[in-house]
This record gives sequence, structure tokens and C-alpha cells, in this order.
Amino acid sequence: MIFKPWYRYKIRQALKTDKQRQSPGYKQAEQIGLLFFYDDNQKLEAAERLVSMLKTDGKKVKVLACERKKTIRHLPYDSFSPDDFGFWGKIKHKGLQDFITAGLDYLICLDKNPTLLERYVIAGSQAKCRVGYYEPDNEDTFEMLVAPGQNGQDWILSVYNYLKQLS
Repeated sequence: MIFKPWYRYKIRQALKTDKQRQSPGYKQAEQIGLLFFYDDNQKLEAAERLVSMLKTDGKKVKVLACERKKTIRHLPYDSFSPDDFGFWGKIKHKGLQDFITAGLDYLICLDKNPTLLERYVIAGSQAKCRVGYYEPDNEDTFEMLVAPGQNGQDWILSVYNYLKQLS
């Protein structure tokens, strides 16, 4: 695995040289990706809930989870860990490489503060629109930032509602 300053440098470079992205409306979108760091079952349940809503609308959904250890490969989705990166950031995991290069219409990160590994994946992603949690630190990483809904509406439902409004 590469060291943190090198990660930060590569993320900045990828975001700087990033081309203007143009996303289709939600109705025209075909593939949607979800990315999250698996540290508790609540995120897994949130991912499953969002996947079921998106699949109900006829969308193809790819899910990728980041895990702390390579030995914990028990998730129902494809996952990666720090061991899947070479010293200089070369990706060794085929599923991770396929996720990054997939022609996703939307990439949704379920984490409020994405980890360095997640930011690395998001920055390198070929997704047309990257969606994240509204935080000042996330403004340079995502094209669309969503705050939690009012009246007790949770963030997953807010993202889903905003996406459906895009045309």
C-alpha cells in the first residue's frame, strides 16, 4: 500500500485534471454505483435499502465496499482493502479496477467523510456524476452534494429523492 502523502497527491492530481462531467437525467441513467466503508451493519442496511429502491426503478447497480482487512471478505458485495493497492497506488484487485472504469452514470458514496482509499477510488472513477454527503471537505470531490432531509428524512432517502428529480 502506498503512503498517505502519495495518496493525497494522486487524488489532487486526478481532481485537477478531471474533465467536465455531464450526467444524464435519472430516467436515462442505466448504471449507478454505490461506494461505502464497511464499519457497521447500518451502512450495509442503508446500501441494501438504496439498492432495492434503485433496482425497483430498473437501474443496474454496482456496489463496492471498502474493508479494513483483506481477510474479512464476507460481504454480499464486491469489496476491497488497503492490501489491494501496490506501493505506488497500482490497483491489484480486478473488481476494483472494473468499478473505477465502469461507465457509471452516478457514483454515490454513502460515507459522510470518505476515507483516503475511497477518495482515491472516487477521484479515479469514470462516473458521470459523483454524489456525496454535504460537508465542506467534500466540495472538491463530488459534483453533487446532498444534505440530510428535513423533517427527520434520512440521507439515503434524500439522495434517492434528489436523483429522481433530475431530468
